[in-house]
Amino acid sequence: MKQIETKKLTFTAKQRKALTCLLSCSNLKKAAEAAGCNRSSIYRYMSDPAFNKELNRLRFFQLSQAAGSLQQNAERSAVILFEIAEDKEAPTSVRLSAARTILEAGIKFAETTNLENRLSELERLENE
Repeated sequence: MKQIETKKLTFTAKQRKALTCLLSCSNLKKAAEAAGCNRSSIYRYMSDPAFNKELNRLRFFQLSQAAGSLQQNAERSAVILFEIAEDKEAPTSVRLSAARTILEAGIKFAETTNLENRLSELERLENE
């Protein structure tokens, strides 16, 4: 069986296909069907630490790409929310929803920034 190299790890063509399908399908059953194998094969692959590590690496990469896309469009989304919140002709419920979303995002950003600062300070103290 042909071997495929991925990040210094060797996987068979079936395992590589399973990795791809696990990333793109909504559940294990669908991933197994798309990969042309049964669920027990998927479970066996996933019990291999190297396979699981590669799956997690690929998932992280996929999520990073999605997060980058969200980040690139965040400013445009914020502008739209502000426009809706300030639109006197929009229904009150819509304006209220936009305002609530703006406040929640602001609070979450402040909390995250605060936690990051505190963690950085703790790491700095630990390294002294």
